[in-house]
Amino acid sequence: MGSLLYFDEMLPAADQEALGQPGSARYVELIKTSGDHELHLRIGPLGQEAPSEGFRVKFDRDSARRFFDGLEGAMIYLGYLDG
Repeated sequence: MGSLLYFDEMLPAADQEALGQPGSARYVELIKTSGDHELHLRIGPLGQEAPSEGFRVKFDRDSARRFFDGLEGAMIYLGYLDG
């Protein structure tokens, strides 16, 4: 059984490495890998689409909920969602 991708997209990079490089992007994915019950968020190297390396964090149920609540709160504050 393979992994499940919930989000995968090249997004504009906003970090020191990308400064001054127009069009810089990083591949971001939210994934559940085969055989586990955790979500993983991976951010790839600058300019590489769908890499197998990159920084990765693991969410268990509680940390995924806190991340979701934080994202939702930020989106409401910025006007991306109605509160």
